[in-house]
Amino acid sequence: MSVQFVWAESWQFSSSLDGWTGRNCFIKHASDGNGRLYMYPEGSDPGIVRSVSLSASSNNILKMYIWTYCPNKTLKLYFRSNGGSVQSGPSISLDGGQSGKEYSIDLRNTSSWTGTITELRIDPTDSCGTSGNSGFIGFDYIKTDFQVVYGSISGGVRDYYTEAPLGNVAVRLEINSVIKYGPIYTTSNGTYKINNVLPGTYRLVGLKSEYDNTFLDGKQIKGNQELTGQNLRMKPTKPELTGFSIDNGASKTKDRNVSLKLSKNYNATHYRVSESSSFSGASWKSFTSSPGFQVSSGFGNKKLYCQLKNDAGSSNTRNASISYVPTPQVSDSKTTMRVNETISLYCDLGSEGANRKVTFYVDPGSASLKTYAVVANSSGRAEKVLTADNSWIEKTYFACQDYNTGEVSGYDASVNVTQNRGPNVSISLKKSKIAHGWHVPVTVSSDDPDGDDISCKYKINAGDLINTINQGTFTIAPPNYTFIIGSNTITVECTDIYGEKGSDAKTLVDYAVPDQPPYSLSPDQDTIEAKASYEFVFGGFPDPSPDQKFHYRVIIDDNNDFSSPVYDEEEPSSPFDVGSNTLLPDKTYYWKIRAENSDVIQGPWAESWFNIVSPTAPVSVSGSIYSNDNSPVVNALVRLEHKGNIIYPGIYSDEDGAFSFPDVEPGDYDIVCLASSYINQLESISVTADHSVQQDIFLVPTEINWKIESQQIEETVGTVLIEAVLNGPTVDNVIVSYLVSGSASGAFIDHGIADSHFEIQAGDTVFSKTFPIIDDEDEESEETIILSLESPVNAVKGLKSTHTVVILPSDPVETEPDTPPYFSFSIIDSTQIVGKPFDVVISAYDSSGNIMDYSGDIFVWASHSQNLNPGKVYLNQGMWMDKMTIYEPGSNIVLQADRNEISGKSNSFSVIAMDDDDVTEIPNNSGRIEGIISNGSLIGKMSVHLTKEKNGLDIYSTETETGYYSIENIECGTYYIYGSYGVYGENTSVPYRVNIPCGRTVTKDLSEDLFISFCNQGNNVPILLVPGIMGSSDTKNIYPTLPKYAPQWNSRELTLFDPFNAVGWQD
Repeated sequence: MSVQFVWAESWQFSSSLDGWTGRNCFIKHASDGNGRLYMYPEGSDPGIVRSVSLSASSNNILKMYIWTYCPNKTLKLYFRSNGGSVQSGPSISLDGGQSGKEYSIDLRNTSSWTGTITELRIDPTDSCGTSGNSGFIGFDYIKTDFQVVYGSISGGVRDYYTEAPLGNVAVRLEINSVIKYGPIYTTSNGTYKINNVLPGTYRLVGLKSEYDNTFLDGKQIKGNQELTGQNLRMKPTKPELTGFSIDNGASKTKDRNVSLKLSKNYNATHYRVSESSSFSGASWKSFTSSPGFQVSSGFGNKKLYCQLKNDAGSSNTRNASISYVPTPQVSDSKTTMRVNETISLYCDLGSEGANRKVTFYVDPGSASLKTYAVVANSSGRAEKVLTADNSWIEKTYFACQDYNTGEVSGYDASVNVTQNRGPNVSISLKKSKIAHGWHVPVTVSSDDPDGDDISCKYKINAGDLINTINQGTFTIAPPNYTFIIGSNTITVECTDIYGEKGSDAKTLVDYAVPDQPPYSLSPDQDTIEAKASYEFVFGGFPDPSPDQKFHYRVIIDDNNDFSSPVYDEEEPSSPFDVGSNTLLPDKTYYWKIRAENSDVIQGPWAESWFNIVSPTAPVSVSGSIYSNDNSPVVNALVRLEHKGNIIYPGIYSDEDGAFSFPDVEPGDYDIVCLASSYINQLESISVTADHSVQQDIFLVPTEINWKIESQQIEETVGTVLIEAVLNGPTVDNVIVSYLVSGSASGAFIDHGIADSHFEIQAGDTVFSKTFPIIDDEDEESEETIILSLESPVNAVKGLKSTHTVVILPSDPVETEPDTPPYFSFSIIDSTQIVGKPFDVVISAYDSSGNIMDYSGDIFVWASHSQNLNPGKVYLNQGMWMDKMTIYEPGSNIVLQADRNEISGKSNSFSVIAMDDDDVTEIPNNSGRIEGIISNGSLIGKMSVHLTKEKNGLDIYSTETETGYYSIENIECGTYYIYGSYGVYGENTSVPYRVNIPCGRTVTKDLSEDLFISFCNQGNNVPILLVPGIMGSSDTKNIYPTLPKYAPQWNSRELTLFDPFNAVGWQD
């Protein structure tokens, strides 16, 4: 806090003696300086005196500005305290020299200077001299000072309602409405502080525009103290609405949306406007001085009321009026158009104009003004559709008028109008002369200069316009025989959307030339042996008249584009010959022919081709027919077919089973063999011009089986279906007897099945018949019907020669169920290999779970296939133990055993197609294959190949020096594998099918393959002779072919070795 000396009382003598009187002296007032009291000490103890009432503590220093004109230089203060006796105060020495100076008398240490001082007396100690002397003393001022310690005051100012801090508030201190300190202004945060305030009691006042003045009384400020927390809350001044106008004071408006102007005093936060003086339905909105408002619909005067508000309250209400007279709005549907085009005019009056009368004005400029009266619809819109005429050309303007109010829109809509032009049409003909009955392409180019859509039609001669066609460039093809023989006129006429037309016509001459090509050509895609001349035949056409005759142009070329003909002649008719000097052997020729008339008007071409080959020696197809025991089949019917058509009729095999077709044309054939008691057999062959075919055929005996071995049916069903099947179609009818046995009674007691026979016709494979089952309503147990095949004619019995039907009674005997006997299988590993034997143990158990003393055959089959070996096994004293083989892949396979009423199942397992390969796991997602190549000993310098198809391109391959091979990182899948050696890989093994799964290693040894080395293959010279092997021309035709199923034909027993290795019999 600051410390200062402050005047308490002050006498300036500016215009008077200010209440001071002389004692034993003469005093007067003078105007010297700013005013001065002069004292002339004449008597003894002179001085000047004034009655006062001063607080000693607040007036403890006396200051005087004195001019000394007296030689004596001593001055003394006397005073009275609390109305008592005169007290002596300090004295001071005055400087002489007739100069002015301020002098101070400090009373703070004068003990008698207490309480209230009631009189002051200032005396020179001695007089300045006798009367008349010139010595005197002058006083410019006398005042009392006191030492003071200042205080301060601080606080904040906030909005009374929102508590928001208020900035720029003027804050001051007053005493008795006299401003003592300030104003100072609050910061943006609403805070203030007033420093250097004399101790005392003040009124704290806050002032701000648009807020009521606010004050706090009795704020006592002490020296050396800050009075904090002196907060003011200021109430906003209620706003005053000083002005309100609509559309800047306009008297009327054409639009319901008007603009308002609001003037105010003091702050306003919101406003509201309404057409109701009670502001019914009006909501307060954030204040803006220029808001918008939509007046209510309906013509007439609109009076609006406005009011403001802020947190302090609402303002006064003002009103203003305006007349709502809307102006019609004219518009049209187009900006450009042409003569004869229509346009829609619209006049919008708003919803108030519903069903009012409207006048449209049309001003084409070049013609007189036209008017049209229309009544508006319920939405206040009037519409008029007009068609432009020639007077509208260039620019036409539109306006509309409200008949009731007289308001006119003005010419606010217009359209540019141009004259309409018709389409341009041009015809071009591909040919001006055609053969009668042809389709003729007619190209039409059309467009509209105005860019209008157009549609076109055409006609021929005097007919009607037909067949509407699209605009632009297009092609029409008149239908057959539309033209007359002679001159024809084709006319095309196009019309735009406004009815303007354009057309073109062209003349075309129709000649009597056929529109079809010649037919029944010969040769036609044939192969012909070379000869002296060749006959060509075709189907022609009759001449249309004696004066119009046809001839035929023939072109023959050895190029299919006919770019270099070897024959190009006109022929009068069919047939005609071409000599061998023109057509050479061992070539392919292309020929075409068409009809022409004398004016060289041509018909369409007919085309074909033929081959001429040099004569060749006949080739044969021969072989032998064998049964499954390798014995020859005599009198088997053999024929050659192509796609089901018999090409070479049947011949019969001789006593050795042999057959031969001595002279066979090259091509693809099927050898079809039909023999009694055997199923029909078909082998496909290819015959080439330079190679005879040797093909043996092995027949499979006709075998009859029941379709299934057993079935169960409910007695109440009433029927049972029995089916038998052959293993394939045969040339004979098959007759089979069957015997009926079992616990069920026949003769329509339990069923209607009796011993009998059935016949399957030649070519069929199925016997099917439904037999009756009798519901006797007796209480009984299950019954069986057993049908046994006997003495088949033209067939043999198969493994399924017995069929059991189990009849479930409708009224069973109520007995405690016993556990039936059953067959049990040993646990089979979860993964097996196709064609690879695996161990199986089958045991028979009785109802008590003990091994049965059962001996006899039981049937075994796989759930996914019948391709299981063996399918029938013999249990000896209740057990069979051996190996089984499955020849088809599958998953979730279950083996089932069945005999009479005893059955059983194995666990499920999978069979994968891996041939005889070993499989091991490898730790990656690709596959791997490895193995050896040997023929008793390892074979080095070999190549191993993996292909996707037999004889296909290599996917993977590797070389082996020692006979061991491996291929890594193989994409999982099925492949064919084979080995090869030789400079060009001409010596190969038989390809084997292998499946390479992900994450596995497959082991495949190539040790059972027949390796054959060929030299001089083209001349069929045998390079190695052993018993039974005469020679061969390739790896597929070894002479003579040993029977396919002969037991001695086994690669483990007979091997033809490469000459580079040992030659001879192995093992």
